[in-house]
Amino acid sequence: MLFLLKRGVLSELAVALVLGGLGWWGMATFAVPVALHLDAPALAWGVAGALALAAWTLLVQAGFAALRGRSHAESLTVALARHFERASPLQMACAFAAAGGEELFFRGFVQGAWGLLAGSLAFMLAHIGPRDIRVIGYWSVAQGLGLGLLYQATGNLAVPILAHGLFDLGAMAYFRQLMARRRGACASSS
Repeated sequence: MLFLLKRGVLSELAVALVLGGLGWWGMATFAVPVALHLDAPALAWGVAGALALAAWTLLVQAGFAALRGRSHAESLTVALARHFERASPLQMACAFAAAGGEELFFRGFVQGAWGLLAGSLAFMLAHIGPRDIRVIGYWSVAQGLGLGLLYQATGNLAVPILAHGLFDLGAMAYFRQLMARRRGACASSS
């Protein structure tokens, strides 16, 4: 669902504001304690978390290639990449902000109030998309667990915000490049 909503600058900002606002409201209303501070350890943990999410994603992609065939894995990647192939640099920056809003809601509020599993399942449900990328939604429960574990390990909400934002930023840049290469290959073969 969030994949479909986040298709432009305004929708990225709307997700950041709505989910971030709901997260702050929920944390305040339910008195969920939260620590949010940006410092060198948080930055290091955030970068390490983004790299771990990227490595996990590559492993999942390799698993799909081994189980269902390379063409299936590639078609899944392209189906997801199509959603972001025209993302502008401004939209990519806004995606980083949207990841912050998601983390305020899913980790800060939902996980803070009801636990790691609740935050991860809610994150997965929000990322269920259309049929061609539905498996990505199911995969996102593992991403939610990883982000939640980062939050639990550090006690600092800045860490999953950075990890998620950097991961999304890198993914969008990769998808733009992938689709540009595919368009170039199609143009040169014509």
